Amino acid sequence: MDKRYAAILCALAVLALAADDNKKAFTPLADETVLIKVKASARSYVGRPFIMRGVLDISDYYNYGYENAGSTHAAYKFTPVDKDGRREIERANVYLQRIYSGPLSEKLVEASQKKSKRLMRIKCTILPERFASSEEFGWQFLELVDWQLYDKEKDDWAPWASEQFKAVMSEGRSKRTKNGTPPQPAKAVEPSARAASLLKMAQNLEKSKKTTAALGYYRQIAKDFPETPQAKEALEQIKKLDPKEKSKPASG
Repeated sequence: MDKRYAAILCALAVLALAADDNKKAFTPLADETVLIKVKASARSYVGRPFIMRGVLDISDYYNYGYENAGSTHAAYKFTPVDKDGRREIERANVYLQRIYSGPLSEKLVEASQKKSKRLMRIKCTILPERFASSEEFGWQFLELVDWQLYDKEKDDWAPWASEQFKAVMSEGRSKRTKNGTPPQPAKAVEPSARAASLLKMAQNLEKSKKTTAALGYYRQIAKDFPETPQAKEALEQIKKLDPKEKSKPASG
């Protein structure tokens, strides 16, 4: 076997998760399936949720049923891992509605900057309308509906993202002051603060040469926070990165 080819296979097989080297992190749970099964019987997974274990990386690949989903969905590359923590060869493209993608993308950007990976379990489905565009490759284009990270400090899986959100909402509703009256509602996050967070994420993605992913967040800033200073900078970057925007006539 060619030495270079062997080195590539070795690199693909070994997962850089030294901090998660305990067996519990990689022990399959009863509710999990594996990507190779999804590939073999994709139609049986259409319209129903399923759980897999592996790592996610931010991506900018949109194709088949998600070809025009850049403005609505964030893209990720999913790499499954086996019970020994080794990367498997098959990969899948995973898409999450952009309005829910901020917290997940921030964690992945943070891990990338530290040159590390975050082991996680993802709950996905194959949407019928997406699958119809390409049944042959439909197993590779999944809709992400929930996720949970492995908590190294607690040596266990953290709650699902949806459960954490519900817990925060429930706690806010149930809190009462000492005299029994509801507390003052918490102040909403300032638009400029949220826009600044998204802008930083977009800039990091741009530096990582993930132009399409960066454009998605720049456009989200311009659309959702048009009155902020960050929106102006986002629009400038959109024109810089997207040739189509350069050709548009100035408004007004």
